[in-house]
Amino acid sequence: MTTKPCCRCGVYRPRSEFYALSNAPDGLRYDCKPCVRASMRAYYWQHREQILVGRRARYHAARDAA
Repeated sequence: MTTKPCCRCGVYRPRSEFYALSNAPDGLRYDCKPCVRASMRAYYWQHREQILVGRRARYHAARDAA
């Protein structure tokens, strides 16, 4: 099993710890799964209100269309 460094945390991790990215040279993302999850979690909490407004709008639009 080969390892790859994460561009965010710099830790060398197994290739299984990276999500796929088809247009990357090695077919894997540049940041590891834990870093991706942490950044997505931070994004959610920074933009929580906008995300929830959008979810509610889509919910009501789908409910009204049915």
